[in-house]
Amino acid sequence: LNSLRSECPSLHVSIRSGHSSELIGCLQNNELDAVICIEPNFAFPKSMLWHVFRQEPLVLLTSARTKEDDPETLLRENPLIRYDRNLAGGKQAERFLVNLNVHPTEVVELSSILAIALMVEAGLGVSVVPDIDSKLINSLEIRKRPLRDESHRRVIGILTHRHSIKS
Repeated sequence: LNSLRSECPSLHVSIRSGHSSELIGCLQNNELDAVICIEPNFAFPKSMLWHVFRQEPLVLLTSARTKEDDPETLLRENPLIRYDRNLAGGKQAERFLVNLNVHPTEVVELSSILAIALMVEAGLGVSVVPDIDSKLINSLEIRKRPLRDESHRRVIGILTHRHSIKS
């Protein structure tokens, strides 16, 4: 936002949060000029333009005290703090667990990756989440273990109208 403000000082920025599908609907109804969102699993209208700017691989969060390194073993032997399956990253985490054929004991399901990371730090379990590279999360006493299957990534981009004077 700082760069945007310095390049376009007269630009008015209004930030609205919501699920990707809601925000894309607002864009289609010309209520928004652009949407930064998770890449949806449906095709965009030809009048829209998609630019990817971030990809977040799934990682396994564990307590810093955990000695085991094998993600499959950790998921089988520890309670799971589940990332909300209604969200794109949560659906990807669920697909990863299904592909691994792991059925961990679930203790809670949350939509906040920060809250999940705090619970992992407290020793309540492990979690599979997108690696959002947050300073807050990186300051916690947790470990991010990469997963063997790197095909599970959350893709973030910006969606705009293809032909707009505001492009």
